[in-house]
Amino acid sequence: MPFLKSTPDIKDVEIVERKIISTELNGYRTENPYEKKASELKMATMVSIMSRDMASEIRDIMTSILHVEHIELHSFLFMSYTNMRLLFNADVDYIFITVGKDRTEQVFVRGGSVINVTSFSVGRNTLITDIQKQTGGKIDPVVAVLMLAEESDANEHHLERTFKGIASQSAGKWQNSFKTILQDFSKRHFLPRQVFLVAEQDIASSLKSLIKKVPVSELILKSTPFNVTVLDDALLRSKGFDMGEKNDHFLFLSLIFLNSIRGKG
Repeated sequence: MPFLKSTPDIKDVEIVERKIISTELNGYRTENPYEKKASELKMATMVSIMSRDMASEIRDIMTSILHVEHIELHSFLFMSYTNMRLLFNADVDYIFITVGKDRTEQVFVRGGSVINVTSFSVGRNTLITDIQKQTGGKIDPVVAVLMLAEESDANEHHLERTFKGIASQSAGKWQNSFKTILQDFSKRHFLPRQVFLVAEQDIASSLKSLIKKVPVSELILKSTPFNVTVLDDALLRSKGFDMGEKNDHFLFLSLIFLNSIRGKG
């Protein structure tokens, strides 16, 4: 849940994280602001909360399975932000996009600080289900994924025109939802050009193509397309991380984050 529509009762929520993201003294970023004099202090913080009942239920389930004494909860937002700094030293402006099964989330970062988090209800499974419905259930989920992939590849022409149009309509729903998010954001902030994308391998290239095809000139003066970096197996290996035979990028990014906080501990 990116933003709260109403203020919850403090008794019903638990603070998951309360972190200082960055500190500036007199306009200069510093990792060690303690015992220093300054006329101006600027801090960026991140606070994550969740339902106290949900947190308790998660701990009960994990304790029953893992039999551990202490369980520390973290948000996916904080994990994503931390990983970007670990993998790319990304203190620049960028959009971090995570495409899950039924939702797509965007984290907007400016000057190394998170300034906005948004989401919309279209994900990998949503796209596949939409294609299946439009074809009367005649299309297997694997074929639906291939339809999305080939729709994004201008060099492929052997799909039947009808099926290609269906894939295009489904992909267009995701692209239009993403474009709406960008339009709303660009009314208040400068739109970053760098995009980091996390998605299942079978649709990552399709989504990368859809992002690059967004008419940027309608949002800002320059028409240069987004620079999209997919956090895939090859990229993680280039950063020195060996995924072995596993191909679950979401799980592997979680392991990178866990390893980083263990090192700090």
